[in-house]
Amino acid sequence: MPKIGFVVRTDVGLRLAGVQAAGNGFNGNFIAAMSTYGLDPSIIGWPSAGIDFPTSAIDIPPAKPYNFFYGDVNPDLMEESTAFTYPMMSVDVATSSHAPGSQSYVKGATFAGPVVAVIRFHLSWKSEDVPRNLAAWGDAVEDAMFGTITNPNYQAWTFNNVFGGPLMLTRGPITGDGEGLRRSYLFQGTWDMVVA
Repeated sequence: MPKIGFVVRTDVGLRLAGVQAAGNGFNGNFIAAMSTYGLDPSIIGWPSAGIDFPTSAIDIPPAKPYNFFYGDVNPDLMEESTAFTYPMMSVDVATSSHAPGSQSYVKGATFAGPVVAVIRFHLSWKSEDVPRNLAAWGDAVEDAMFGTITNPNYQAWTFNNVFGGPLMLTRGPITGDGEGLRRSYLFQGTWDMVVA
């Protein structure tokens, strides 16, 4: 059986961890971006290890509480039933589409076409620690994610997977959720897969 969504989801998780591109993971890029914008990591409860990304395709889960998930996680539902911490990130596949006529272009392919992955990142601020410039946090998230996924020096993905772009960011509204306030950031990108 072809592993279509699994390969893209795993590739994205390992890229965010910095495994595929040593020295270019989200945690390091986000720390650098926070410094660039003069943001205090303690305000969002940034853990010393950052987001606890997987380090292999089949990763043993870390001890709870988690701050990274595979799956399109709804933090409102998670707050009611699951042990997790903010900031929190999740990765999933939204759509996959076997390209029409691809069999004639890619001989022997079971699947050849675009796969859209989604990355959600949720920040939360305690009511007493809400900074005046909430937009700068989104700027840091944006810089860190684009620097991690689209950096031209790090475009080696797995053998049958290529980041085709675009990568788009949608900044959600600031809501009265999480630890006081919460803002969610949605990234959508397209990867081109060929699976035999």
